[in-house]
Amino acid sequence: MTTSTSRPAGTVPVVRRSALDARHEALGATFASDTKRWPTDYGDPAAERSAVERAAGLAELGPYGEVLLRGPGTAHLTARLTAGAVPTQPAVVRATLGGSAGAAWCLGPDEVLLIGPAGAWTDELATHLGGADASAIEMTGARTALRLAGPAAPAIMAELCPADTTPETLVEGQLLQAPLAGPRAFIVRQDSAGGLPGYTFLVARDEAAYVWDATLAIGAGHGLVPVGPAAVGSTAAEQEEGR
Repeated sequence: MTTSTSRPAGTVPVVRRSALDARHEALGATFASDTKRWPTDYGDPAAERSAVERAAGLAELGPYGEVLLRGPGTAHLTARLTAGAVPTQPAVVRATLGGSAGAAWCLGPDEVLLIGPAGAWTDELATHLGGADASAIEMTGARTALRLAGPAAPAIMAELCPADTTPETLVEGQLLQAPLAGPRAFIVRQDSAGGLPGYTFLVARDEAAYVWDATLAIGAGHGLVPVGPAAVGSTAAEQEEGR
């Protein structure tokens, strides 16, 4: 999707809102823009970074575009977008299309969720589908991305999720589908570049508010606070990609 800097007189700009818009508003968030209602911080970025380094922070990431690839040719198509990196088990790997960086959430051999800048991949993806024996389903807006990071993150995850998400078991980049405070979610271990433990979640949009509230409630005893995306930092994988 592309946007124009000019619009006909009298037209109303399209406003994209996070599923957690009301939560962020109540917390005093600074939003990315009037038309992109995703928080950048909650008023004190330095304090948020300190909170993550000391205990833990919970941030909403995005907005993202999402495309679900399905079919027997999915692995072959994914290899084109990830420089051949197609994991044999559920995992997240870096992907690039049309000069835009994103991620391939490899859910299974025939199912991959591509996540990247909203609208950046749509136009060029069609050229890669030719002869790939795979279909692409637009899923933008269906899920909310959350990130939990900090020294207390593993302990919080132990209370949130019945699956074993300890760093010794859920290794960097590995993905699992499991309940998260009840609703099922995609969960991937993604430590911060500075070495802090971290996890990224994808949850259904209509369950995002519940998961957000439950995570903050469970994490309160561990020092968890809501923070902007910058406070949880880039992941170790993203840092490596940028070298």
